[in-house]
Amino acid sequence: MFPASCRRIGAAIHSAVRSAAVLPLLLVVVVMVARPALAIETIAREAILMDFQTGAVLFEKDADLPMPPASMSKIMTAYVVFSHLRDGRLSLDDTMPVSEHAWRTGGCVSDGSTMCLKLGERVRVEDLIRGMIIQSGNDACIVLAEGIDGSEEAFAEEMNRKAKEIGLTDSVFRNATGLPDPEHVMTVRDLAHLARRMIEDFPEYYSYYSETSFTWNDIKQGNRNPLLYKNMGADGLKTGHTKAAGYCLTASAKRDDRRLILVVTGLPSMQARSDESERLIDYGFREFENVALFKKGEQVETAEVWMGKQETVPLDVPQDVVVTLPRRARDEMKVTVVYDGPLQAPVTAGEPVGQLEISAPGVPTTEVPLVAGADVAKLGYVGQAFAALKRWSTRRFPDRRRPLGTRGRFIVFEGGEGTGKSTQARLLSEALQAAGIGTLLTREPGGTRGADELRRLLLEAPQPGWSPLAESLLHTAARAEHLDKAIRPALTAGQWVVCDRFADSTAAYQGAGLGVPLASLATLRKLVVAGDEPDLVVVLDVPVEVGLGRAAARSPDGDRYERLDHAFHRRIRDAFRLIAAAGGERYAVIDGQPEPAEVAAAVRTLVSARLDVTLS
Repeated sequence: MFPASCRRIGAAIHSAVRSAAVLPLLLVVVVMVARPALAIETIAREAILMDFQTGAVLFEKDADLPMPPASMSKIMTAYVVFSHLRDGRLSLDDTMPVSEHAWRTGGCVSDGSTMCLKLGERVRVEDLIRGMIIQSGNDACIVLAEGIDGSEEAFAEEMNRKAKEIGLTDSVFRNATGLPDPEHVMTVRDLAHLARRMIEDFPEYYSYYSETSFTWNDIKQGNRNPLLYKNMGADGLKTGHTKAAGYCLTASAKRDDRRLILVVTGLPSMQARSDESERLIDYGFREFENVALFKKGEQVETAEVWMGKQETVPLDVPQDVVVTLPRRARDEMKVTVVYDGPLQAPVTAGEPVGQLEISAPGVPTTEVPLVAGADVAKLGYVGQAFAALKRWSTRRFPDRRRPLGTRGRFIVFEGGEGTGKSTQARLLSEALQAAGIGTLLTREPGGTRGADELRRLLLEAPQPGWSPLAESLLHTAARAEHLDKAIRPALTAGQWVVCDRFADSTAAYQGAGLGVPLASLATLRKLVVAGDEPDLVVVLDVPVEVGLGRAAARSPDGDRYERLDHAFHRRIRDAFRLIAAAGGERYAVIDGQPEPAEVAAAVRTLVSARLDVTLS
């Protein structure tokens, strides 16, 4: 959900026919074409560079032009073979005979790439797969085709049926090898899509593409993919070469948690194929990044409901929304929430009710569906009458096009042990959600898998414990991970973030408490936090004895900080007070001694006043 100030903008245009939400980011969701600020050229005749996760096209050149795919079409041959293995119609240990057609057309007596099978021998399916993928053996492809469908022609028809099934719209197959045939064509877009499906659909077999050599009949041949021998994350797929096709490559490379797919054709030499492929893949990793905006089931906005027992319903995304964007062009795209409002009760959870529209200058608009996040029953006759009267008397006609905030708000709870930070963070998060504001509730150290692992290292410190400086560095590393993987994506998506502890805890505990120079901690903070300081820091203050008493009641053994002497905890309390006093309007101190509900009311009043939102 997005800030109340943005919801009021929407409220001011109730007479609009559509209702929108604007988020300045350059986004690519699922299939959107991302366009870099600076274009790149290639000497390849046709080319396409695609992000594997989102399907975003980072670069293309004549991507829909039918061309001879040469041996790259063996990816389709392998896809059909793997489909038979997956369905149980074929086993890796099955054997198939080498026919005269396979031997003459694709064997050592031919001019093409070959596994060097012997006429009449029987060969295991797994060996044929390796011969097809690693050695690019035309004979291996024909043996597999004949063994599965009786003839190469029948197998080619199965390739065509499977191609249509998986969405290859401009591919026609006439053989299993990719040997020249005027009617045997593909596009680089289809090849990229096929490579993506191969990796998604058959992870158990994809590793064959990364094997660098295979020996058959005492002849060892290396994998022809030149990128496998470079330290660049490449792990597949297939080269190709004929006079008409030139030197070609369909490749995939993975770095960290991101994968790219590249197809290039028509290059003049093997060296040019290697160099150009490496250059384009490096460009894709260097110039673009993926950002997770919403997780499956996450609330994006609320829509008003007409004649419902609830007046609003959450609008959720039914799928993860991950965007691919140029690293230097985050602020060029708009995201708009669109729904036909008010929605008519009854509303069923999961029912499609709107969409996210994602657009930018020069980029096609992409729509991501939005579904109802809850059931809303219809009012009875009396309730409908009162609802109609209320609508008429207030003239409240909801807009259907609602602006999303450019950024969420960031609220942090700080304080010593036993001050009630976790409780108040949870209660504020619940209040924000009740007000229709999407909220990420998190904590430090922790909040992501990597940060949680660093938290474990901090809590399970070796005896006699980490040095104060080492503690500071571990906290800072966890904070960097937390910001990059959780806080910044949430804020970018318009969510509000409520965090239990942040950078001021490091200044108080490791600085004032344990003596790490504050100037050093300030340098680390500037490096990691940069411009993402909290919008509001709520310091909960209680006397040391009260806080430690609460902590002891919660956990008699206590953690290692709680077991430190009272002098340490008094330094912590004094430090938080000084930080708040010097922090200006972004900081506020609230007495944490009253009952949690009373403290929560004070927090809501503070947040409402400081951040221009109405909380009840």
